[in-house]
Amino acid sequence: MDTGSVRLWRWLLPTLWLFGAVVLCWSEASVYGIGGRPSYGYWDAVTVPSRQPFVAEIVRTTPGGAAQRAGIRDGDRIDVRDLGLYDRVALIFQPVTTVPVSLVVRRGTEKSTISVVADTVYDGNTFLKLVAAVPSDLADWWILGCALLLAVRRWQTREGRYLCLALIAYVGLLLLDPTFLVSPNGGLVAICYLLSGCAGCAAALLPVMLARSVGVPSPLRAFLFACVLALVALELARYAAATIGLLDASIDPLSFIYGNWRVVEPLMYASSAIAVGLAVASTPRIGRARAAWLLLPLPLALLLNKSAFDLTTSASTWIGYMALYALGGAATLAGAAAVTYALLRRRVLDFDFIVSRTLVVATVSGLVVGSFALLEWLLGTVLAGVSHATGWIANGALALALGLMLYPMQKRVDTAIDLVFFRRRFENERALRDFAKEAAFVTRRDELLDHAIGKLRMHTDARAASILLDGEGHYRAARWFGDEPRGTSENDAAILALKVKHQPLDLHRYVTALRGDVALPMLVRGRLFGVLLCGERAGGEAYASDEIDALSEFASGFGVALESLDRNNGAETRDDAILTELRDIRKELASLNAGHIPGFGIAPED
Repeated sequence: MDTGSVRLWRWLLPTLWLFGAVVLCWSEASVYGIGGRPSYGYWDAVTVPSRQPFVAEIVRTTPGGAAQRAGIRDGDRIDVRDLGLYDRVALIFQPVTTVPVSLVVRRGTEKSTISVVADTVYDGNTFLKLVAAVPSDLADWWILGCALLLAVRRWQTREGRYLCLALIAYVGLLLLDPTFLVSPNGGLVAICYLLSGCAGCAAALLPVMLARSVGVPSPLRAFLFACVLALVALELARYAAATIGLLDASIDPLSFIYGNWRVVEPLMYASSAIAVGLAVASTPRIGRARAAWLLLPLPLALLLNKSAFDLTTSASTWIGYMALYALGGAATLAGAAAVTYALLRRRVLDFDFIVSRTLVVATVSGLVVGSFALLEWLLGTVLAGVSHATGWIANGALALALGLMLYPMQKRVDTAIDLVFFRRRFENERALRDFAKEAAFVTRRDELLDHAIGKLRMHTDARAASILLDGEGHYRAARWFGDEPRGTSENDAAILALKVKHQPLDLHRYVTALRGDVALPMLVRGRLFGVLLCGERAGGEAYASDEIDALSEFASGFGVALESLDRNNGAETRDDAILTELRDIRKELASLNAGHIPGFGIAPED
C-alpha cells in the first residue's frame, strides 16, 4: 500500500469513529430521555413469527404493560400486510413513545384496530429494562474508546486498521439494529436495519482477514475462510430480503428476521470464531498468546451476544426475555474488557501513551476554559457600557486568539507532562538520540559495539536486545543481552521486508527466524548493513511511536558510524599492504644496485 493510501486512513478512521459516536449519542438520548422524554419505546410484550406467512403473534404480555393496557392479549395475531410502514417496523422491532402504533389485530374470528402507546424505560419493570440496557451501553462506549485509540495511535499499521474497523463495525451492528435504534420514519429504520447487517458481516469478516497473516497456512484454513465468505454473502442476502419485506411487504420479513433464516447469523459468527481460533492455534508458541488476545475477543463476543439475543424469542416469561438481553449485553461488556486487555497488555498499545494523552487533554481543556473565563471577565470589566456590536467583536477576537494559542499551548503542555510524569522515558529517548550523534566520534569498532549494547540495556526496558550485522549474506549477532539471538540468512522474510520498506517492522507479522518485538534497520547508502532487534518490554506494553522513532535514529546513527569504521579499517589494511609491497620493491632494487649495474643507483631505505 502506497504512502498516500496509508495516510488516507489517518482521516478515514476518525471520521468513521465520529459517525459511530454520533449514532451512539442519538441512541442514548432516545433510551434515557436526555434533554426530554425518552423516544425509545417498549411493548412490554414479545413479538414472534407464527406458522402462517406474514403473520406475527404477540406473546408474554406483561401485566400493566403498554400492550396489555391497549387491549392486546397473548395469542393475538397481526398480518404485517395490513399495517403501514411505520406500524410494521414498530411491531417487528421497537416503537416510538411519541407516535402511537396502529395495529390490525386478529383474535380468533374477530378483527379490530388497536392503538398502542409504548412505555418508556421508566414505565414499569424499570429495573429489568435498565439491567438489560446499561451493560450494552457501557460496552458500546468502551469499544468506541478502544477504536479511537487505534484510530489515532495505530492507523499506520495493518493490524491497527483492521482491528479499529472491526470495533467500529461491531458497534455499528449493535447501534443500527432497530432493536436498539428507533425513529418515526419507517423507511429510515428499514435502511438502518440493512446497514446493521452490513456492519455485522464486516465485524465477522475483518478478524478473519487479519488472521490470514497469522500462523501457518493450510487447506483447512482456506476452506474455513471460503465458508465465512459464503455465509457472509448469504447473510447479506437475508438482510436485503428482510429490508424489502419491511419496506413494501412484498416478501415476508418475519421469516428472514425471526424465522429459520436467522440461523445463518450465528453460523457466520461461529465459523468466524473457528477460523480465527485455527489461525491462532497454528501460530508459533512465542506469539500465540498475543495473537489470541488480538484476534479472538471480538468473534467470541459477537457469537455470545447474538446467540443470547436470538434465544430471547424462546423465553417463556418477560423476566427471562429481559435476562437474555442482559446476558447479551454482558457478553459485549466482557468482549470490550478483553479487547482493552489485549490493547494495553499484549503489545498493541502502550499504557503510558493513554495516561499522557488523558493528562494533556485535561490540562489543555482546563487552561482554555480558565483563560476564556478570565479574559471574558476582563473584557466585561474593560468594555462595560460599549455597544452590543463592539462586545460581539471583542468576544470573536478573544475566541480567535485562544484558537491560535491552542496548538502552541498543547505542545508546551505535552512537553511539560512528559518531563514531570514520564521523565525517565523522556530521558531515555534523549539518551538514545544523543548516542546516534556521538557514535561517529568513537574510533574503535569493539568499543562502539560495547557502547551501543550498553546504551540499549540502560535506556530501554527491553528484556532482550541484539545487534545483527551482515556478513557474506548472513546476519549474525555481534552483541546482545538477554536471550542469545539467532542469526538468519539474507533471504529471511523480515530481512527482505527491511530491505524493501526501510522502516521498523513488527516481527509478529512475519514468519522469520528473528526473535523480538520490533526490528529496526541499520541502513548505509541503501544497503541493509545490520539489524537492531528489541525484545518484549518488561511491562508487556507496546513500544510507543516516539520510542520507535528514537530507536530508529539510534540504529541509523550507530550503523553509519560502524560501517565507516569498517571501511576505514579496510582502507588502512590496503594501505599497509601497498607500503609493504613498495618496501619489497626497494629491497630488490637495492640488491640490484649492489650488483654494480652501470648508471643505476638506489638511495638507501629510510
